[in-house]
Amino acid sequence: MASDFKGFSKDFFSFFIELAENNNREWFNANKARYTDIVQDEMVEFIIAIAPHLEKISTHYIANPKRHGGSMFRIYKDVRFAKDKRPYKDHAACQFRHNPGHGCKRDQ
Repeated sequence: MASDFKGFSKDFFSFFIELAENNNREWFNANKARYTDIVQDEMVEFIIAIAPHLEKISTHYIANPKRHGGSMFRIYKDVRFAKDKRPYKDHAACQFRHNPGHGCKRDQ
């Protein structure tokens, strides 16, 4: 799966600026299609684009472009014990885990 990722768009950042000003379920539900079409799509493209670079470091890094259960963090916050009860994160993030049981040495 190849990616022609050119960077995050202005719409990507605009979504989070607007979300920070309207961090509530009503606004998010009205803009969920934007989240899917802009934020998730661009994050998937980024993850796909970064995968070959991670593989050069170690073949054990996992760059999983799945929207749910992959490298991309979910937008929903766990507010059960938080002082800040806003329900959504106002940023996008991802992680690239290392396969369990493999050392961190560079692959030969």
